Amino acid sequence: DNAFLDDLSVNQNSLSSPNFNPLNGLKVYPNPANKILNIKSDYLFNSVKVYSISGQQLQELSGQFYNQTLDMSNYSSGFYFIKVISEYGSKTFKIFKRD
Repeated sequence: DNAFLDDLSVNQNSLSSPNFNPLNGLKVYPNPANKILNIKSDYLFNSVKVYSISGQQLQELSGQFYNQTLDMSNYSSGFYFIKVISEYGSKTFKIFKRD
């Protein structure tokens, strides 16, 4: 009642793909934005930072989010960077805010 296997190999790699990156599934919309900017993810993210085009940090939201909305109504028309940070790293989006 013994079972024998021929040509058995054991893979030491993780079950996840090396190309897997949950940040690739982030959605930031609409772009261009008017008053509200939506951020949606299938994975938790910890922080959202808003930067001016010159790199000045204007706003930061911290917590544990799958979805978040940013009120953009107080920002003047122009380009902004939205940085989303999670345990997997960070991803930055260039957003145009229009009046």
